[in-house]
Amino acid sequence: MSEQKVEELVLEYENLRRRLAELNSLMQLLSASLSEIQMSLETLSSLENLSEETSLLAPAGTLILVPVRYKPLKKILVNTGAGYYIEMGIEEAKRFVENRGRVIRELLNRASLEARNVMYRMKEIEDVIRAKMAGKQGRKQ
Repeated sequence: MSEQKVEELVLEYENLRRRLAELNSLMQLLSASLSEIQMSLETLSSLENLSEETSLLAPAGTLILVPVRYKPLKKILVNTGAGYYIEMGIEEAKRFVENRGRVIRELLNRASLEARNVMYRMKEIEDVIRAKMAGKQGRKQ
């Protein structure tokens, strides 16, 4: 194997290493999104069981909680992305959130598959370079 081919493999390996880091970051974000979706679904389910006298803490910004009394809801506001909220009934909101969860799980599965393929290719390159280095050392002795 030529030195140029080895250099090309090293460059490919570095590109793969960067891609793997990107995929790992993406998978962390997607996993966090799935956790938020699960929490949203649990919250939506618990809303159906609340009585009118229930006290809740509602967020008012990121650092403040405001005590409120629950009032039965017919509609809630659902974040549909990019800062847009749409009014939906609780069942409709559940379906929307569940669908978003399915989409995110699919993205997570794709990212995971790509990460496995990247790691496999990185291992192939490592093996080729090790074999090349072992061959060089064997000729020096």
